[in-house]
Amino acid sequence: MEFKDRDLIGIVIAVAFFLVGRFFLPTRLFPLAAGLGIVFGALLIVIRFIRENQISQEKEEMFLEFSRNLVE
Repeated sequence: MEFKDRDLIGIVIAVAFFLVGRFFLPTRLFPLAAGLGIVFGALLIVIRFIRENQISQEKEEMFLEFSRNLVE
């Protein structure tokens, strides 16, 4: 799994949430901002990973069906 532009965008969003929470929000809201940053940053990577796995699984199923049809 290699990083793509969308992953970089997610990391930038996470860092932005973290920095905004650290410097512009009250101290008691910092954990909330940091948590949201981590969730949004990881969410884009997780969604892409799930989507790639679904595509790979569909390709494997199509290949198995193709090879069975060749045997018949």
